Amino acid sequence: MKRLFDLIAKTALFGMLGVISAFLVLKFAISREGVVVPDLIGKDVVAALEAANKLGLSLKIVDHSFNASAPTNHVISQEPRPGSWLKPEGAIRVVVSKGMGEALVPSVRGLPWREAKGVIERYGLRLGEVTRVHTDRVARDSVIAQSPPGESKSVKGGGVALLVSEGGWPASFVMPDLRDQPQYAANATIASMGLRVEKVSYADRPEARAGSVVEHRPAAGHKVLVGQSVELVLAKRETTPASYVGTFTVFQHRVPQGSGARRIRIVITNAEESRQIFDEMREAGSEVRLVVKVKGETLAKIYYDGIFVEEKRIE
Repeated sequence: MKRLFDLIAKTALFGMLGVISAFLVLKFAISREGVVVPDLIGKDVVAALEAANKLGLSLKIVDHSFNASAPTNHVISQEPRPGSWLKPEGAIRVVVSKGMGEALVPSVRGLPWREAKGVIERYGLRLGEVTRVHTDRVARDSVIAQSPPGESKSVKGGGVALLVSEGGWPASFVMPDLRDQPQYAANATIASMGLRVEKVSYADRPEARAGSVVEHRPAAGHKVLVGQSVELVLAKRETTPASYVGTFTVFQHRVPQGSGARRIRIVITNAEESRQIFDEMREAGSEVRLVVKVKGETLAKIYYDGIFVEEKRIE
């Protein structure tokens, strides 16, 4: 009899321990602080709702989105994240997949690429990689080709890659030999080729005339492109004029058509000085090209027949 009572006592004890353990687990999962948020990503909406309700939580669908990897009506994101804490009776906000979805790819060949971007986005797609190449056949910044091609089908939200024209290749020349030329003559040659003097430095060359070019980069015979910079090295002078040292560029101004011959006067103002560099009669449509020193903010003030008409910033 005693053994029977011991067996009953032990059975009751184990039962109580089980109840206590279950209680502790439940207390851990649902405490005063909140509920451990389950992982709902990848579940269909019904299964996600059941998982949330078991923990006393609710489910709130905040958005539907096309998704290439998740089937329709499956959760693709949630907030709060799995494993975080949420107050009892709180809501888990989810975004649900609308499936892959399809979009018609618009044809944007020939459009300026920025305009093409807007068209692509209006069709529910996005701009993909943009690659630029030189060509004389398509205007600069216009679309040469696209992938996927126009009138094809794509996944909603997919990307459309564009091949865009960079325009024709810049005109190229063979760099002439400027050595032994005085600086003003070298500057004139450089300007006539559409190049610009980027830097002027000096070196001890007793055998050369003071102020003449003893080196230049790019060197004679090298290929150069319009707009490229040139560095000059001059033979040292006993006193180097400040106006000969610095960064130089080519300033261009075209006289408007139909205005007749005008007296053009140009005054350059920079951080060092303000001086007149041009004062001549010019016919309508003619162009004035001048080598100008750039120092800080550099401005060109243009006068027609003594009347101020325009101010241009020189970069």
